[in-house]
Amino acid sequence: MGAGAPWRVDPRRIREWPIPNNRDRRAIDLVLVGLPLRTGVEAETMLDDIQALQRDINLKLRDAGIERMILLVRDSKRNRDILHATGALQQSFPLNTRAVMAALSRGQDPGADGIVLI
Repeated sequence: MGAGAPWRVDPRRIREWPIPNNRDRRAIDLVLVGLPLRTGVEAETMLDDIQALQRDINLKLRDAGIERMILLVRDSKRNRDILHATGALQQSFPLNTRAVMAALSRGQDPGADGIVLI
């Protein structure tokens, strides 16, 4: 990614956004505040158990009150192969890198959850 990307509008970023429950130790990796919707970012370097990942993200969305989620995935051949082989993530995260990044660079809600490969 070039200089200034992907957060050209520089929304407020909060790392390790805690789930609002004193007994819950989970957190969202990054939350972007300042966009039209509170947007969470979950980062994965290596995709493995897609069902477990989806379950974890869905529970975090529910429990943290996050309105939009971006799955940030390391751009590797292995991860791309997994993404292409399984349709489950594309159903939950219909937007691709280009669509998500274009909306975020304008300070807009992407309109759906999405996967960003970096």
